[in-house]
Amino acid sequence: MRSFYRAMLLVLYSYTALFAVEVLLVAKAHRAEGPHLGFNTQYLHPYYFFSFPRKRELLDKINYYPMGWVDERGYRGPGPEARGSRKLAFLMGASTAFGEGVAANDDTISAHLNRLQEEFFFVNAGVPSWNSFQELLRFLKQVAAEKPALVIDLNGFNDFAVADSNRKYDLPLDTPESFQFLEAWVENIREPRFREAAVLDYLRNLPYVRHLFLHHLLALWKGRKSENDTPIGKTLSLLPNPRSDREIAEGASRTYLENMSWIHELAKARSIHFLALFQPYLFVHKEFQPRSPEEEKLYDPNYTASYSLYRKKVRAQKPAYLDDLSGAFDSFTWTNARRFFVDAVHFNAGGNQEMAKRILERLRVRGLLRLVPAARARSAS
Repeated sequence: MRSFYRAMLLVLYSYTALFAVEVLLVAKAHRAEGPHLGFNTQYLHPYYFFSFPRKRELLDKINYYPMGWVDERGYRGPGPEARGSRKLAFLMGASTAFGEGVAANDDTISAHLNRLQEEFFFVNAGVPSWNSFQELLRFLKQVAAEKPALVIDLNGFNDFAVADSNRKYDLPLDTPESFQFLEAWVENIREPRFREAAVLDYLRNLPYVRHLFLHHLLALWKGRKSENDTPIGKTLSLLPNPRSDREIAEGASRTYLENMSWIHELAKARSIHFLALFQPYLFVHKEFQPRSPEEEKLYDPNYTASYSLYRKKVRAQKPAYLDDLSGAFDSFTWTNARRFFVDAVHFNAGGNQEMAKRILERLRVRGLLRLVPAARARSAS
């Protein structure tokens, strides 16, 4: 009996040690990846499907301190209450607007906008991986309620990118990223077997030691189940003939403009100035040619050609509410332009500052911003 207890203690100590090693490895990997990557994890939200977590304890796990990147409302940096005497404005969009690529809140586009003028106070309402459908819902349910004077939506790339990644699934082209996996997981949530199946699938996806220990422990307790008994193991709804590049380009441009048009009409009804800005994509720079193994790996000529057709379709419509900033860096040589980017769509601090200048230029041309010199930074920004 004593040998049995010793064996059990040895197993327990071994598992505890392995679990500690796993925690250290995960923490080390997170630090190496960079602080902003935690925000790419998607959480369910009742209005816009995927967003930041709403619970404080979950938000604390991904927030980048001491600056406290994102609050419970999903704003990066200061919220509407920091506006002071300025008119309230929002910068909506996806990861480019959010500022993926810079660690400091003061290096985001919205922060640069707040430093370069004193008429508006911009709140950062960008969310990594979002498309125009999610931005439409956020405007309806959150941004419009703040009664801003101005809303800018800096986006465009994700509508194409998410549609392209969803081409084999039987889903609307502006379906949020990863929705097909949620659909496969949930299936009919009212079925009694769902909860048990969901727990087992969750355990199957745990890494390293926890997967082996907890999954098999629960399997012994509940009885072993096959992969086909669980929602996530079932076949996803696939199109028999995946959409072509042209279908993706034309469909994504149509849904993008439809969603932007909805925001424009709803903003106008509430006396809110709205401006959609079509964002740059470095690989369509007029001089671009892959010059390194890294660029060769990232650059796909077919993908870029399809994206270029999508951009052409968007630009051809020329809606009054949209300004095309996709060529914002074309005046630079390729060597100079790439210094503003951390990858093909995200900017470093210098790139965010350059984008802020281009945005203010468009506001002045449209008469939405007084022609005044660049102002000193205020404490609120």
